[in-house]
Amino acid sequence: MKKLFIAALLFVGIVSFAQDINQKPTRDQREKLTPEQRNEKYLQKLTSDLNLDNKQQEQVKQLIAERSAKAEKFKQSRKDTKTPPTAEEKATFKKQMEEDKAD
Repeated sequence: MKKLFIAALLFVGIVSFAQDINQKPTRDQREKLTPEQRNEKYLQKLTSDLNLDNKQQEQVKQLIAERSAKAEKFKQSRKDTKTPPTAEEKATFKKQMEEDKAD
């Protein structure tokens, strides 16, 4: 009985340890992409999900670039102050982005 209990504990320990290997990569391990590469990757994802044609791709590409530029501008303005954005500022930025999507 003791041997069976020890074997079960050993099995559970090995199985739980093996699951740690298959976790998502941490933030440091992810590939670093330039803003252009991120935009292109997002465009490819949208193209495959929505079956966009060439004309639609160009239009979406412009929208993605505008949105990315606004986000970068916001990020730079926040970086200059060296204080984290307040919840109100985050909400305002998010609301602006949502309004831009609706347009």
